[in-house]
Formats: sequence, structure tokens, C-alpha cells
Amino acid sequence: MSEPTPPDKIVFRSDMQTASQKPADYFAEQNKQRAEKKAKQKKQVKLALWIGGTLVIILLAGLIAWLAVLMSQTSSSDNAGITLGSGSIEEIDTLRDLADDVFDASASVGTDGEFTISGNIEAASQLFVSTLNNAENKKYADQIRLSAMSFYYYNGYYDELVKYAEEVNPENLSYDQKIMFYNLASLGYSSIGNSVKSDEYMNMALTLNVLGE
Repeated sequence: MSEPTPPDKIVFRSDMQTASQKPADYFAEQNKQRAEKKAKQKKQVKLALWIGGTLVIILLAGLIAWLAVLMSQTSSSDNAGITLGSGSIEEIDTLRDLADDVFDASASVGTDGEFTISGNIEAASQLFVSTLNNAENKKYADQIRLSAMSFYYYNGYYDELVKYAEEVNPENLSYDQKIMFYNLASLGYSSIGNSVKSDEYMNMALTLNVLGE
């Protein structure tokens, strides 16, 4: 029996490896655990950011609501005016001084050399309106108007002074208050160029000075 003839060439395939010959991935498990840990941390961060954002929104909403209530209360307080107890000269001056504080005047000189006073006239005017609207001040309405006249005169708002002067009933004023009223009315009308009314009120003041109380 003849022996088998060997092939001319023997080819060795180096790219063929058995499963047992492949190198083991010793870090596969660690990499898997690390990836799972990162995914978990990412979810936790997202949850924390969502909770934090929600809390911030709630806090901001609460702060805005609180500020709105505070501003409303402050506005109501500012517009409530004051309650007069006797309608005395001292209270008339006190109300005028309070209006001056609200007005917060600032003075300036224009390019033409004219001296002007400016401030929060709306808020100051509202103070007198609110004080007049206070039911407890009903019997002192003319004293409040007199206080407004004084405020408007010293701050240069003569038109407003005259408007209040036309609403005052001098019979509701004391002697000293009548003198104050006639003088302020005279000055106010003079400042807007009405010399006839100015002289009329000046004569009333002079007559009252002569007659006394």
C-alpha cells in the first residue's frame, strides 16, 4: 500500500483563533459598572436640577406675591392721609409738612435764570384728597383745604391754591385761620395775575385785623 502524497504547499492561517485563544477583557465588568453608575448619577443630577428649579419658581412666586401685598398696603397707607383731632393751626401745619415730605422738593435754576421747584406733586396732592375723603375729617374740611393752600403757595403751585381757595367757607375757620386764609388767597390770586380778587381778599384780611376776634 502506497503512502499518501503530501500537498505541495501547507498554508497556515494566523487569523483563526479559537474561543479559548482570544484575550480576555478583564475590564468589561468594571466598564459596565462605571457606565451604569454614570447613568444613575446623570439621572440624579437631572432630578436635583428639576427639584431645585421648581423650588426657585415657587419661592419667586411667593416673593412676588408678598411684594404685591406690601406695595398695596404701603400705597393704601400713603394715600390714607391723616385724621385731624381738632382742626387747629398746629394740625394744619402738620399736614402741610407731611405733604412737603411726600413732595420731596428739589430746586433748580434754568438757563434763563428762572428758579423752579419740582417734586412728586401728584403724591402730595393725593395726600390732601385722601385726608379730605376721610369721613372722620368731615367737619375739618376747610382746615384741610387751608393746609393745601399753604402747601401750594410755598411750592409755587398757585393755580391749585386758587382752586382750593374757592372751596373754603371762612365761617368754618377760627380767627387766626381766617387771617391765614385771606392772606394766602390774596397772594395766590396776585400770583396768577388776578389783581381784583387779590385786593378783595387783602381788604378782608385788613378789616379782620382791625376788628379783631
